[in-house]
Amino acid sequence: MSFVRWNQNTQIWEIAVSPESPATLFNHLPVANPTLPLDIANKQYVDAGDAAIPNYNNLVWTSVPHANLVFSASGSMIWTVDAADVAYFKYLRIGKVVFIKGSIVATTISGTPSSGLRVAVPGLTFGPVDSFGMAVVTDNGFATQDIGQSISRASGNFLEFKKRDSANWAVVTNGAAVIFNLVCELV
Repeated sequence: MSFVRWNQNTQIWEIAVSPESPATLFNHLPVANPTLPLDIANKQYVDAGDAAIPNYNNLVWTSVPHANLVFSASGSMIWTVDAADVAYFKYLRIGKVVFIKGSIVATTISGTPSSGLRVAVPGLTFGPVDSFGMAVVTDNGFATQDIGQSISRASGNFLEFKKRDSANWAVVTNGAAVIFNLVCELV
């Protein structure tokens, strides 16, 4: 896997090879005519629909306060998340791609058990297809901790968290949690 980065020392764009590749970690190759939407002279990422993002090395994660998040669940299940339950919920947007990470712990599940916990993030419109990632999920009073799924749903414009087997969450007070990182496409 390779990626393009700006080398401050040489003042040129380079292709860097990641550790997953059999090649060396940083096999520097100058990029004369990059196909990415880059403004070489100003060292900016440019998206046709958005303004340029200057100095991509200093992009900042945006924290989303509890009051701005909308929590729900699939079916007749109810997911109750208090402000103290959100350890962090942040995103970093670069053009039409968003990186989202969060830690939502000690939450309450009531109603009729179902398989999906959901959170909508005002201002982010996911799509055009769903994106999938992994999450650490805790269910049933911290008796069960496992790898689960984090999904950005284009059809409903929300993030959804499921257990690995997509089984129903247990009804529990202050005993369900999701910790996740997800990369999504935006419309």
